[in-house]
Amino acid sequence: MTLNKKDKIYISFLTSYLLLLLLVLSLGAISYFATLRIVEKDTNEANMALLDKSRQIIEGRFSEVERILNQLAMHPQITRISYSENPIDGGNSLIQIKDVRDLLAQYQMQDSFLASLHLFLSESNIIITSRDIYLRKDIFYSHFFKYKNLTAAEWENLLFSEIHSVNYHPLSNVKINCEQESVLVISQSLFIKGYGLTNSAVITAFIRADTVSSLLESSLLKGSGVSMILDKDGQLIAESRDLSFSLEPIITAVQQGDSETVIQDQRMILSSIYSEERGWTYITAVPRKIALSKIVVLRRYLFLFITISLMTGIIISIFLALRTSAPLREIRGILSHRKDLLSDENSLNRFPGAVQELLNRNSSFRERISRQTSLLYASFLENLIMGNFEDDHQVEQAFSILDRSAMQFPQALLCVKIINRCGNSDSPYSEALLSFRYILRTVSEELVGGKGICHDTGFDTMLVLWYCPETKYREAVEKLAEEITALMSSCDGCQLIFSSGHRADSFCDVARTYKEGITAQNYLYPVLKNNIRWFMDIPEKGIPYYPLELEKCIINSVIAGDLKGTEEFLIQLEENNFTVISISYDAQQQLKSDLRSTLLKIINRMELIENETIGLQKSMTVLFSSYTVATFFMNLRSLLSVLADQRNIGKHSHNDVLKNKLLEYINNNYCDSQFYLAEVADNFKMSEVYLSQFFKEQTGENFSTYLERHRINKAKTLMKIDEKTLSEISVLCGYNSSQVFRRAFKRIEGISPSQFRENS
Repeated sequence: MTLNKKDKIYISFLTSYLLLLLLVLSLGAISYFATLRIVEKDTNEANMALLDKSRQIIEGRFSEVERILNQLAMHPQITRISYSENPIDGGNSLIQIKDVRDLLAQYQMQDSFLASLHLFLSESNIIITSRDIYLRKDIFYSHFFKYKNLTAAEWENLLFSEIHSVNYHPLSNVKINCEQESVLVISQSLFIKGYGLTNSAVITAFIRADTVSSLLESSLLKGSGVSMILDKDGQLIAESRDLSFSLEPIITAVQQGDSETVIQDQRMILSSIYSEERGWTYITAVPRKIALSKIVVLRRYLFLFITISLMTGIIISIFLALRTSAPLREIRGILSHRKDLLSDENSLNRFPGAVQELLNRNSSFRERISRQTSLLYASFLENLIMGNFEDDHQVEQAFSILDRSAMQFPQALLCVKIINRCGNSDSPYSEALLSFRYILRTVSEELVGGKGICHDTGFDTMLVLWYCPETKYREAVEKLAEEITALMSSCDGCQLIFSSGHRADSFCDVARTYKEGITAQNYLYPVLKNNIRWFMDIPEKGIPYYPLELEKCIINSVIAGDLKGTEEFLIQLEENNFTVISISYDAQQQLKSDLRSTLLKIINRMELIENETIGLQKSMTVLFSSYTVATFFMNLRSLLSVLADQRNIGKHSHNDVLKNKLLEYINNNYCDSQFYLAEVADNFKMSEVYLSQFFKEQTGENFSTYLERHRINKAKTLMKIDEKTLSEISVLCGYNSSQVFRRAFKRIEGISPSQFRENS
């Protein structure tokens, strides 16, 4: 059908109005979707706020459990029983075991979050819990506590195969007293991680899954959905849910960075928070229809409003188009009879335009990879020396991916430690140390050439790994150490200490050799020979000498501020551990752990301000990083001297405060005739004998003498400024009668009160 000119004018007007209507409706739709996004954002923020609040509460409870485990790991009762080869040999040992059980029960009662506490000993079959004592591990595991998917041997290997520094084991189903339960297990080795001790005992805390789930429920909006906690390996720590479906799709969606996913025809809104402190991921999945219930209602009303507005707008547009186009259609009808007045219709020119983007994705990708190669290679070496590869095949694949030639074996490994002898001791990253480390790496790489690898393992440590086919392995390692030392001799300010172990004959041996080198590096040698330490030279046996009585003497000497007594006890400790005998590496680490516990006991008994505590932490760091016996005990003496000095300063300050309080109390109560030493002692919670001695030391006179002199001075003041009688003054100054007052006044002043008043 062909439209005439008049119809075209009408349609053009109608189109304009409709376009204007669509523009307004588009702005309304944009506002609507913007409102939806704001509401969704607020909902997501509310979800995140609930999740973060639950995280803070849960991590707070777990921190309390960690504190309890750390306190138990350093407790002397548990330390003693863990080193006993046969804890049940003798009556005293049985008493000690019962004491440990009571200790575990006491700590469990401190925190309702704990279901139970267990102490597992690697050298005996005894298992001590907060409720009972079990003499056989196999019976305990088969009848009272059993993992669903682990045998007794596998469970024991899980406990003692590594040092635990508050390790969280994934949520598992276990059978406790013949009842199936889901629990979270937290383990803590007896010794502090970093000292390199063997795992002689493990303390575990059992927390029921429903206990953690009850805390997670508060993170769910309107109590509906799924909430969970994953550890750094993606293992489930805890969960709370009111929907029954697999958690894997949710975990996969969060790992891919999705904010929503569909599970069993339900759209779920995902929220996650990563805990930097623990490496945990907290996840919630809430059904969208529940989380955005307000949006659903808002959408219905807005859809109805837009539909009505659109229909009304179309009707109005038709009416306005007819009304507005009527005059033009009339003029067009008139001009249609004058063909010569009509001009050709203009067409709308469209200007094409485009923006061409030139991206060379392949070259850009290669550039990014080249920048990351060194970091990837450093990460690979870190995993190699830490033993994170399962077999040699995985290592060879990694070499192939990194485009590196594989190692040739046997390999020698030399650990290098830099001791900074100058610069700012408060900052390990001093300019001198950084320069020295750069030169050391350059020199080492030149000496080993293409057959070796140099890798920084810390800000002041490095390892050198190179192909060493020589039969005289030890001489070859010592020769390289001598060459490095000779080339670095011109660089002042730093000292090098070398350490090494057995030769590595395969990739899997590298981690073992590195561990031996670090062990030798941390061993306290009486004397350093040629600045190189061999793992093979460390004694294999030796028990540290540090009896409980000696620890008490050291603590009491420091608390009393007795520097001379402290020095005598330290000499006794040094001679019995390093002069009379040469103890093993494990014994050294045990002694260090015991001394650290002693220092913490001393610090806990002293009231220190924040700056003093920070200073002591730095001193303890220096102490436990010592590399010879002499430097270790020199640093220990220095630290204990500082503590004793601070104790003496604190005692003087406390005495001044107490003396001022006593004098103020006397000044407020001297007028009471029944005011005696016994009343003051009772008020200040002291014995009369101690109070009398303390008062004499601080004021130079006895309590009764000071009180009487104070009363006479007050009486002299009243006699000078007041017209009261002597009887009234005696009562005001705490005397029962004027005769007693007169005798006391004459004894103190040498004249009678009447004569004093006349002379005044």
